[in-house]
Amino acid sequence: MSSIDISLISGDMKHYESRWELVPVPETGGTKIIYHGKLLPNFYVPSLLGSKMVRSDIERMMNAVLARLDRRDAPRVEAIPQQ
Repeated sequence: MSSIDISLISGDMKHYESRWELVPVPETGGTKIIYHGKLLPNFYVPSLLGSKMVRSDIERMMNAVLARLDRRDAPRVEAIPQQ
């Protein structure tokens, strides 16, 4: 397993830390991505609204990661100069 740890240096949060774990899945040859995060905004957010916003942000972030991985795996077409 590999992991990436992220923590807040500056921004509009009182506290932010996250961990991305990359776990091999031998049965499929793929990789499972596990995200853990702890965050505390520097401003008031109603808990119901805040949870929905955070979930939406994480889903958007995961979709961006998957889209980037899909582009990496796409066949590459290289121009071959004609002689």
